[in-house]
Amino acid sequence: MTTPVGCLRVLTQTLMRLARNGDVDGFSAYVRTDEFLTAFNGLNPGRRQSALRCYGRAEALCEARAGHPLAKPGPIDAKRTQKVNWGDPACAPSWRLPMPRPAAMTRRLHASSV
Repeated sequence: MTTPVGCLRVLTQTLMRLARNGDVDGFSAYVRTDEFLTAFNGLNPGRRQSALRCYGRAEALCEARAGHPLAKPGPIDAKRTQKVNWGDPACAPSWRLPMPRPAAMTRRLHASSV
């Protein structure tokens, strides 16, 4: 096949490569791209389930290998001592990092300030 449109191998290979590297940002960015959507939409309907299964495995692997794994959730009805302490830097590294703005929001902010 000369084009990756509809090629399950190219799709799963890219997902697993990003997952093995633990690149959470790259993984989520790739899933939002037109390249991914074009490849997924070009798949045979019988192969889409395999692609989604691979996506689930890759997402779990990516989170496990991330440099800052997410805090383990506690039970909803847990006592106060068992709940996550969000003041602890080890429990909440992801929300302390500056979040990049989506391109559409940046354009809107830039247009309103001009």
